[in-house]
Amino acid sequence: GNLSWVNDDFFDNKELDESNTSLALALNAPTFKSKVGFNYSVPFGISLNAAARYTQGFPVLSGPYVGDVDNYFLFDIGAGYDLGRYAAGMRFDIAVTNLFDNEHREFIGAPEIGRMAMARISYTLR
Repeated sequence: GNLSWVNDDFFDNKELDESNTSLALALNAPTFKSKVGFNYSVPFGISLNAAARYTQGFPVLSGPYVGDVDNYFLFDIGAGYDLGRYAAGMRFDIAVTNLFDNEHREFIGAPEIGRMAMARISYTLR
């Protein structure tokens, strides 16, 4: 897992030591983010993974994009299979992010994001 924390997400003219009283600067990023998850490999080349992610809401002040991004909490899952028995170096993976389809916006002006699924076949040269 991991945690990310900063102590401020918005800076006014006093914090920036500027005399312009209308000056403000937003970090445009959350002050707190976390993720916890696991990866598990089982026999026969199968792997499973899952993760939970939390992002704290934050203010955005970026040109025409002004507003607040809401908190969001997401779950991701995935599975993979090593196809090495059939073709050395080949692997198949599938992943689902935002498993429960928690539609959320990660930045003001961006579209809402829902569930996404991805399948991948990869080949590693040896």
